[in-house]
Amino acid sequence: EALVPDFKGDSYCVKEVATSGLDVYAHNIETVERLTPSVRDRRAGYRQSLRTLELAKEYCSSLLTKSSIMLGLGEQDAEDDG
Repeated sequence: EALVPDFKGDSYCVKEVATSGLDVYAHNIETVERLTPSVRDRRAGYRQSLRTLELAKEYCSSLLTKSSIMLGLGEQDAEDDG
């Protein structure tokens, strides 16, 4: 398992890690989309984080992907469902 950054959206980097023989590709989204600008560095976007996980799965369909978020930052109930 590796906890990886979003690589600033660089798909080559995602591919290198995703196809390296890992069992689990982890990237933390940190919070719900609405709160991302106030919680994360502005260079780290919510959709870019999701895309990182999608790309990893596209490059290696057998790879398990996972993420984590923090709760209690002001999200609404409907935002943290899923």
